[in-house]
Amino acid sequence: MKLPRLLLSFLLPCSLLPGCSAQPDEGTSVGNPGMFALTAAKGSGVVITGGTMPVSELSLSGCGGEEGEVLASDEDVALDDSLELPAGSWCGIEVEPDGAFVVDFTIDAVAGEGYELELELDGLTVAPAGGGAFAVAEDEAFLLELGAPAWLDADDLELDEENALVEDPDLAVELASVVAEESGLYADADADGEVGGDERSEGPVASASGDEGDEGDEGDDADDEAVAAGCVAPQDRAAFLPLLLGAFGSRLRRRAGLPDSGPESDLEPFEAPEGPDSGLLSDPRPGV
Repeated sequence: MKLPRLLLSFLLPCSLLPGCSAQPDEGTSVGNPGMFALTAAKGSGVVITGGTMPVSELSLSGCGGEEGEVLASDEDVALDDSLELPAGSWCGIEVEPDGAFVVDFTIDAVAGEGYELELELDGLTVAPAGGGAFAVAEDEAFLLELGAPAWLDADDLELDEENALVEDPDLAVELASVVAEESGLYADADADGEVGGDERSEGPVASASGDEGDEGDEGDDADDEAVAAGCVAPQDRAAFLPLLLGAFGSRLRRRAGLPDSGPESDLEPFEAPEGPDSGLLSDPRPGV
């Protein structure tokens, strides 16, 4: 049996509905990877020259129950080291430290000396505001900036007579809190390894202050994105498909010269009762 051309053209998009392949599912890795690196925000009166974050796991968070992606595990991740960032949509980045975050720096007012701080972190999570997702395109570069601009200030550092750094546990706790609470993930549009002025003005795509939201909000955001991409949200496809089938079936019947029966109904047609006891309102005016 040869199917009508119209039906064939309808079957193709119907077969694509369940996957909605125009847009990748959240937490799904597709295509060539992007690039990702840790960096430290610039300080005031100091120059950060390097650093190391020992991690038990550094990973991407999936959305809506999707699995995440481990970027590094049981290793020391140095600042500015490039890691592959899988293309797709993700709901956050989690850092599980396995030791102190070590920051190497120099002080502008002290020539020829290098310094080091060790900051103890319980963990770090950055997520988009509102519990949404951020997209990673192929070959796109991102930076997880630790801290915030001027977070490390030379005026807060105490040196002894020999210009050695005096330990300050309270300052170390304060700086660790800044890293845990004010770090952000930025798109590195020019791939220069720094968060430039334009990139900062765009704002972070995910931040430590980001609200992870709840599943309901996350589902609404995913539905909005699917509609924007011309797709039907997964939970609506089952209800939407019969409508499409009915519409195209009606069109096929008309082309074949058959009567359009329209949607069937179990309801009996309404017949108005007759007679004075019908229960219907009558006009009280005489002769009417």
